[in-house]
Amino acid sequence: MPQQKSVKNKTPAIRFLIILGILFVSLLLLNFILDGTIARWLQPTPSTPERQPVFLYEADYDLNIFEEEEYMAEERRLLYRVGGEGVYLANKTDCLNTGDVAIFFFDYFEAIIRGNHEQYNAMFTDSYLAEYGRKDRFTMQQIYDVEMNQLREYTINEGEPDQTTVYEFRVGYRIRRNNGTFRDDLASRELRWQIYQLYQDDNTGEIKVNLISEYNIKA
Repeated sequence: MPQQKSVKNKTPAIRFLIILGILFVSLLLLNFILDGTIARWLQPTPSTPERQPVFLYEADYDLNIFEEEEYMAEERRLLYRVGGEGVYLANKTDCLNTGDVAIFFFDYFEAIIRGNHEQYNAMFTDSYLAEYGRKDRFTMQQIYDVEMNQLREYTINEGEPDQTTVYEFRVGYRIRRNNGTFRDDLASRELRWQIYQLYQDDNTGEIKVNLISEYNIKA
């Protein structure tokens, strides 16, 4: 009988230890959760908003966009501005009368419009392709309302064998029925400006895109 009394006396103590252990584990879990919450509060808020979803049309690699009457009715000439003066580029002859950079931009957008990804990729510097990669195959693009505004022109590596003229342009255009194969971040008929940095080798005259960045003003 005394031995049974001893066991009964130990039961409340065991229960107390179990409850104490449960409370200890609960406090640890609560502390872990609070630490994570506080850490999230202390993290800086991203300065750029999250990318909004864009509606994209179904891609049709067999579509000839030059048979689309609505597209052909759009303004498909390129508006090229330097020093406040603007000229419309409708064909290669217009470009020849305007200069090397105008010719480059005309060929650049022709490659996009015709879905020529190989020609498009060949128009970028090695450093650009190393950082951003090559563009995969894309369909013909119904691009219109193209405008290019020269912002700056300057020389780097002056007097060196690799002397280069740098051109910076603000460029904008719209895509009718955008299917996302070329750009999946631009809604159909939306105009969003970008900054293009072009490098021209002063020895060979060759021009290539060295950088494309977003412009901070949305039209």
